[in-house]
Amino acid sequence: MGMLKIVVLISGKGSNLKAIIDKCSKKKVPAKVIAIISNNSTASGLKLNGKFQKIIINNKLSKKKFERELQNNLKKLKPDLICLAGFMKVLSSFIIKKWKNKINEFFKYIKHNNKTIGAYGAARSGTTLLSFFDIGSKIDFIVDDNEEKHFKYSPGFGIQVLPVSSIYDNNPDYLVILAWMHAETIISKNISFLEQGGKFIKINPEFEIVDIDSIKMLNNE
Repeated sequence: MGMLKIVVLISGKGSNLKAIIDKCSKKKVPAKVIAIISNNSTASGLKLNGKFQKIIINNKLSKKKFERELQNNLKKLKPDLICLAGFMKVLSSFIIKKWKNKINEFFKYIKHNNKTIGAYGAARSGTTLLSFFDIGSKIDFIVDDNEEKHFKYSPGFGIQVLPVSSIYDNNPDYLVILAWMHAETIISKNISFLEQGGKFIKINPEFEIVDIDSIKMLNNE
């Protein structure tokens, strides 16, 4: 499999976009940014340099017309992955359902490269995310803080739930945050996982890969 083609949607200064571009240029992510799409013509992120297209969609368009134009651009670009990096516009379920398989493609790609993927959070909402994005079969194990869930299996997928300490026993390459409402707490409590070279993946409400460099960048802003 070749390099993943990424389209990034932004609305503001583009700090997450810059982190994505930096990771791609340093080969930390097997991908390249092919286009930036923004609903804000004055977004600072549009000033970033790189070999990618810059597309602006008028934010004053009706929701239907805006999403039709977005859809047309995505069809032309044919990305493998779409990242909403500080994109301050709520998209309809039509767009999400149309392109959700791109997240699935990313997981297929990293599994193809023999990477280990764990997940954090064994709540019912986590199972819903695994099902919605069709990535349950890519997850090797789940960790959870609740001792009552340890050594049981997630409904629907049969993935074993382990104590959080298992992160450091299994040393996964990636940890998908299923307990997305507690993402920042989970990351802050497990900085040592990042320091050892691991990466967190957020898939809701935005797709984002978090590594130690992105944490350092945020702390320096």
